[in-house]
Amino acid sequence: MFRFLKTYERLCKSSLNQFGNTVRAKCLEVFENYHQRCMEDVKMFIETDAWQKVPVKRGFSWHLLPEFREPCKLKQQTGHNNPAEELVEWHLATDPETCNPFEVTNLRDVQDSDSISESSGSDDSDIFDEAQPALNEEDDLMDEQQLPAFHTPARRLPIDQLGPLLSNSALILLRFFGRYLQFACLLESVAADVIVPLAELYEYYFVSVYSEENALSAESLVTFMNRVVGVESLIFVSDQLVDVLPVIEPLLPKIKQAFLRLFTSQSLKPARLMRKPAYCAVGKVFVNYGGILENMSAVNWDVKELMQRHSPFTDIIIEELKKLQAFLTPRTPQICIPEEVWTTVWCGLGEKLFAILVEGFSDAKKCTDEGRALMQRNFQQLLINLETIAEKKLTAGKDLVENYIKAFYMNDASIEQWIKENRSVCKICFITFGKSLM
Repeated sequence: MFRFLKTYERLCKSSLNQFGNTVRAKCLEVFENYHQRCMEDVKMFIETDAWQKVPVKRGFSWHLLPEFREPCKLKQQTGHNNPAEELVEWHLATDPETCNPFEVTNLRDVQDSDSISESSGSDDSDIFDEAQPALNEEDDLMDEQQLPAFHTPARRLPIDQLGPLLSNSALILLRFFGRYLQFACLLESVAADVIVPLAELYEYYFVSVYSEENALSAESLVTFMNRVVGVESLIFVSDQLVDVLPVIEPLLPKIKQAFLRLFTSQSLKPARLMRKPAYCAVGKVFVNYGGILENMSAVNWDVKELMQRHSPFTDIIIEELKKLQAFLTPRTPQICIPEEVWTTVWCGLGEKLFAILVEGFSDAKKCTDEGRALMQRNFQQLLINLETIAEKKLTAGKDLVENYIKAFYMNDASIEQWIKENRSVCKICFITFGKSLM
């Protein structure tokens, strides 16, 4: 459009004010209609999405989608003068009767065309990985319980090595974003009006995916993997936008540049925070937090001699943790829990479990020094088994339990200082400390 307006101004010897405003209004009308259709299409794709992984290649990114051709071109031309302006100047210096001002013959465009076509895929063969094995009917019908005992579990790998976990609706959304940026690159006068609808489309998808994940049960491996694909799809799309949006920032006025940076920092980058609430829901299915408190309340902490072994409630928790480990360790090569998901589940569960222990310990009516030692033994037994099952060192919340048990051996001033530094401790804990100071 820039080329069109500059050519009009030079050849017609007329001001661009009225004509430019008319053209801009028409372009904006076209884009607004397109945005409305995209919102409706995304809604439809979300409602019909099976939340299964699309077999894209391991190195897939926005560069391979043809919808991002113009952003790719703009990224490669960063540091050059405006190519459209150079092209207009060259054409206007030639004979207007023998040269079409809208014919792309810029030498740089010709030189860049090959490299652009390599970085911006022209067909789906550059995007989809046809070599990935598909589940056949026998695999679909086979129960994990019927697999032979010698079948080894699938090895956990980081998402970077597994390849993008991308759902169908997320891939469609990414293509829509590419077309939005095409509008911004080709119709620079409406580039500033593209950013807000783009953010609106992303946030609509974010809220929809979050609502969809809440509706998906975490009780079966299939629905849990659907949950994983949905969340990781959102994170992947967010990362792609973080990478591509700076390319069009020079096309925007200052106020829209500020909005773009705010959108990136407050909406796109925090998408990874969605992992914890989405994945830790599986812990509630296998670990009965209410039952832990009930079992702990039955323990006699007012003992005169230290018991030879830990309390029974610890064994119950360990058995529940082993069931969760078995659930997260599928024995089919088609299903693989990414390392990031495994880490999020166990770190979140450990943090919650440690908080439950503090609450259970603080509920003790009477407790002797031997009872405190029993608390420490139970905690150490649980911690050792939890870290063995999770195959990770779990630090979040661990210090709170240790310091809570040790706090009863402090003097009054030290206890008061500890309470001030640990305001996250539950109200029951404060009451217990208050009684111990009396």
